Amino acid sequence: MSLGITDQSGAKDIWVFDVAQRTWSRLTTSGINNRPIWTPDGRRLVYSSNDDLWWIAADGSGRPESLLVANGNRFAGTVTPDGRAVVFQESSSDRNGIRSMVFDSAPASRPLISGTFGESAPALSPDGKWLAYQSDETGQMEVYVRPYPEPGARVSVSLHGGTEAVWAHSGRELFFRSGDSLMAAVVARGPTFAVTGRRLLFTGSFVSGDAYREYDVAPDDQHFVMLSGGAGRSTLIGLQHAFERLAPSR
Repeated sequence: MSLGITDQSGAKDIWVFDVAQRTWSRLTTSGINNRPIWTPDGRRLVYSSNDDLWWIAADGSGRPESLLVANGNRFAGTVTPDGRAVVFQESSSDRNGIRSMVFDSAPASRPLISGTFGESAPALSPDGKWLAYQSDETGQMEVYVRPYPEPGARVSVSLHGGTEAVWAHSGRELFFRSGDSLMAAVVARGPTFAVTGRRLLFTGSFVSGDAYREYDVAPDDQHFVMLSGGAGRSTLIGLQHAFERLAPSR
């Protein structure tokens, strides 16, 4: 798993934790680095460095490479299943919202959703056909889904507030935060997208990223990794014994 870790000196860097070997590897050593996400093949991490998009080999074999440097800030949300493009959120003087960028064409990008209502935290379905995101157009953050890559009608996923959506690897559920609760929306995919049910998975006082996801789901879709604690010191928690006795973050 990958993490952005702030050390005692205030430096922010990208680390990889090998769950099987229980070892840590530091990938960055300069700049303000955070919000890493994996490419589907597990070979690279896309992350934000000084508010710009960069990527680096996950095994530490190469140097960081710039993807998009411009005024404002941007954070990667999800890489397409084919590994060819990244969907990210951007905030700048002339561009806000959710955009996509093909790696081979970097730094050129195209808009997907305008940032009129604080649209953020994009997450693509495993088949790459549906984009989940959050927006406060109703006055509070809610989770929505719309087609990808072409525009289409959006569907409401959360009912009473929702943030930090992440898809189950099966594509049959969409997880999201609602206050201290982690929810699962059962979805039907086809020519159209529909939510067929919602259920509470568990509650707990875990770190929330607001506009960024601060938890993840294991490949079996049954276990979750959360952060407990606060800004001073946080600890990784493996719920339902997914990753028992994880080492604390630094």
